Amino acid sequence: MPKLIWLLLVVISVAVGPGCSRQNLAVHMTAPVIEAALIESFASRDRETVRQGIPGQLLLLRGLCRSDPGHLGVWTTTVQLYASHAMFFVEPEDPDWAVALYGEGKDLGLRFLMRKDWFAEAWNAGPDSLRAEIERRRPVDLGPLMMWTAACLGQYVLYNQDRPRVMLDLPYVHVLLDASMVLSEKYFYGMPYVIKGILLALVPQGYGGNLEESDRYFQKAMAIAHRRFLLQQVLYARHCCAAALDEECFVTALEEVLAAPEDLLPEMRFVNVVAREQAREMLERREEFF
Repeated sequence: MPKLIWLLLVVISVAVGPGCSRQNLAVHMTAPVIEAALIESFASRDRETVRQGIPGQLLLLRGLCRSDPGHLGVWTTTVQLYASHAMFFVEPEDPDWAVALYGEGKDLGLRFLMRKDWFAEAWNAGPDSLRAEIERRRPVDLGPLMMWTAACLGQYVLYNQDRPRVMLDLPYVHVLLDASMVLSEKYFYGMPYVIKGILLALVPQGYGGNLEESDRYFQKAMAIAHRRFLLQQVLYARHCCAAALDEECFVTALEEVLAAPEDLLPEMRFVNVVAREQAREMLERREEFF
């Protein structure tokens, strides 16, 4: 019997036994396996196996969150996978499914964060209070979770701009993103700057949108990643260049992706493969963006 299957069977047998401590033990045994599987997935060349395997990983991670509500690492990984799966792979093909994934991710992220009394109180007091409390406490350990939660919440807001109640959450997105830039600036190749850039490109100017600032945030992210995380260039073309109606910027960014060496970033090989596919398709459909 393969080692992974054997380990999961052991974990399940432990988890169904009585006692919270056994559930926590099951989570601590399984979490490193899931993390290793994600690392291998991002480095893989096998696009279809990874794509088909992600939904199962999401379900398993949700079970781990339920088993151990206080395990920050598991909750962060779960929200990360919801956000990255939706943004990187689902949204270009199935926006409705992507919105559902963003909704699940933001609910999970906020559920964990709201268990912190100080966070819940500051959130309920308003975005300015939340910003001040985060600046005062500097919870470095929460930086990645805040960033992925903001990514999910921000994308969810963007897809629901016709719902005033949802738009009220936009200031909180900026608070969480700004905090993550301070607490974990270079996390995931500068992803906080990418999310900020997307928001500034797609939100109407009356709600704080700004294409020049969007461009600056994308450039910062690409500098942090040394232009090796190619999906950043794809997102830059799709959102910032297209919103600015700058076709030259659009083409240049996507041609850079297609010209990049295959193993430019081996630990993100799968993501870069997907980026190339999307860049090629976007160039073929460029008239739809302009």
